[in-house]
Amino acid sequence: MFKNRLNLRKVATIIACLAVMTTYWGCKDNPKFKIGQEYQGGIIAYIDATGEHGLIAAAEDQSIGVTWGRPGLGPGTGTFATDARATEIWTGKSNTEKIVQLTFEGEYAARLCYDLVLNGYDDWFLPSRDELSELYKNRVKIGGFVSTSKYWSSSEGVYNSAFCQDFSDAGRSPGADHKIMDSHRVRAVRYF
Repeated sequence: MFKNRLNLRKVATIIACLAVMTTYWGCKDNPKFKIGQEYQGGIIAYIDATGEHGLIAAAEDQSIGVTWGRPGLGPGTGTFATDARATEIWTGKSNTEKIVQLTFEGEYAARLCYDLVLNGYDDWFLPSRDELSELYKNRVKIGGFVSTSKYWSSSEGVYNSAFCQDFSDAGRSPGADHKIMDSHRVRAVRYF
């Protein structure tokens, strides 16, 4: 009987030590951030491998239909190159800044996000292709997306196109549409 009590004490001590170690090393059952959680002016849409950084989406669209770029720039048809070709996560902000620097004033996708001040935050931008893909993957948890629409990314395609995501396509890869002739919805994001 005495041995059983001693073993139970050892087991309880080991469990207590494991609880302290998992808290210390960050191996918690309840992470600090969750996709779909309201945080810093929007809704968490993506969390990186560290669990400490990610992407916040605005709770609502910034436009129900706007062009990617501003007509009237570039040769002939209003097409232009911005060199905003990065597609990876963590590149949307720099893409947006490149677009805005070259297209100046007007109402177009990147500018709407760049100028946005929402819930006390003014560092919003148009997501890159892969960032927009994360919004698509987590659209139900984020909420507010129109499932029959396309959304612009900040990632430029070839010559006169830019990547967009069709939210009605049951998960197909992002496509590319004409930057000036096509109008799509816009959802701003920011990093945390």
